[in-house]
Amino acid sequence: MVMLPILFVLLFVSCLGGLITQQAFFSRLRKLHTSTWEELGKPVIFLNSGMPNAARFIKFMWSRSYESLPNQKTVAFGRFLRAFLIFYVMQFVLTVIAFLLVLKPHK
Repeated sequence: MVMLPILFVLLFVSCLGGLITQQAFFSRLRKLHTSTWEELGKPVIFLNSGMPNAARFIKFMWSRSYESLPNQKTVAFGRFLRAFLIFYVMQFVLTVIAFLLVLKPHK
């Protein structure tokens, strides 16, 4: 199936884009909303900030807690990042399903 390598490339590119975007969001929180960034455990992408921080951040994004921030650009960025994370999870699941379908023995 020719489509599978394309899906993996898209997943890889999306992952890199997501990491960069998430780090930019963390930097924005650190600079403009320090108390929120500290409540999230001072998260960073490229250093090990641990599972508790990741769980706090996922809860923060899923519950749309960024909506209460006073800076509208940060709120808009949070909305974009949340939508991107949802898209990425769906893309990951679809890629795994496609991979499993390719591995399934044909009769």
